[in-house]
Amino acid sequence: MSTLKHEPARILRPPSEERYAEELAALAATDEGDKPPGWRMSPRKVCSFICGTDGAISHNWKGAPTRTVVTRKFYGDDALVERAVIGLASNRALLLVGEPGTAKSLLSELLAAAISGTSVNVVQGTAATTEDQIRVQIPFLQHSGSLLAFSCMRFAKASHSPLSRTQRR
Repeated sequence: MSTLKHEPARILRPPSEERYAEELAALAATDEGDKPPGWRMSPRKVCSFICGTDGAISHNWKGAPTRTVVTRKFYGDDALVERAVIGLASNRALLLVGEPGTAKSLLSELLAAAISGTSVNVVQGTAATTEDQIRVQIPFLQHSGSLLAFSCMRFAKASHSPLSRTQRR
């Protein structure tokens, strides 16, 4: 009889809340803004986490004083990030639709990490994802207190997909 050896699971990339833990802690420690219910940071600090800051932030990290530079993580339109944060702050869901490779998944993960402290409950979709499939997941995510952000891909020739019709409403 042979025994199978199982290798421990490898993580390709740690989630954003682990990867950028020091930056999130620095922003939270210096956050004096109003936070929407259930948010860990104010909307302004969420935008700063994603778009970066100009200088280093002084704070305590693991019991020692330190200075942390919050790096830019999303290289796109800053106004898009602000609109996404404003929409989420008004207790609405966020649906990011666009061509493959335009950082929709990254932006969803960063928003979730900054707002709720966990990015593992972001819902992913494709051009074939229907509105009904998304609606089925909304009650579960709202009940669990998770950030409701969707990242869906739309291909150039997928103009007849259900998401494209939904987007035009």
